Amino acid sequence: MKDATLYVKKYRYIYLIIGIFVFGIAPLFKPSLKHNGFSKMLLYGNQATIKEYYAILSTKETDTLEKRIKIILDKKWKNVPAAQSFKTTDGSERENFAAQIKAYHQVVPNIKWEPIKIIKAQNTYTVITKITGTPESPFFNVPPSGKSFEILSIEVHKVVAGKIRESFHVEDWVNAISQIAEP
Repeated sequence: MKDATLYVKKYRYIYLIIGIFVFGIAPLFKPSLKHNGFSKMLLYGNQATIKEYYAILSTKETDTLEKRIKIILDKKWKNVPAAQSFKTTDGSERENFAAQIKAYHQVVPNIKWEPIKIIKAQNTYTVITKITGTPESPFFNVPPSGKSFEILSIEVHKVVAGKIRESFHVEDWVNAISQIAEP
C-alpha cells in the first residue's frame, strides 16, 4: 500500500495534466468537419459511417477512394445484390467497390446518392436514398438523351465494430431508364 501511495504521489502531476487534457482541453480541439469522412466518423460513430458510404458513392474524387472504402467497409463486406459485372466468388466485394463507383461516374458523371431518411434499429440502418444524374454514355443500353433521372432506393446496412458488414439494396433503375429514354 505504501508503494502505491508513493507511486501516485510521484506521478500525480502527470495524471493531473492528462486529466486536464482529456476533460478540459481536448474537447476544444474538434477535428475539421469540412470533409464528410474520417473525422466525422470519429465523432459521431456508425451513422457517420453510413453517411460516408453515400458520400463515397457520390464522389468523383478517385485519389482517396480506396482508402475511404477500407475505412467504412468491413473486409468481409457483402453487397447484395452485387452488380453482376463486379460480383466475386472469393468474397472480395469491398475490393471491387471502387471500380463499381468509377464505372457509375463514367456513365453518369454527376450521379448523386442523397440519403433522405435513415432509420436505426440496433446495428442495422435502413436508408431511403434519392439517386439523381444525367447519363453521358449509354445507360443500361439506352443512348444518352440529355435527360436526367431521379429515383429512390432502399438500402439496409448492418454495421459491426464501426464498419459496414452487409448491404442489401434495391434501386429503381427501370424508372431511371424510362425517364431518360426518348419517347
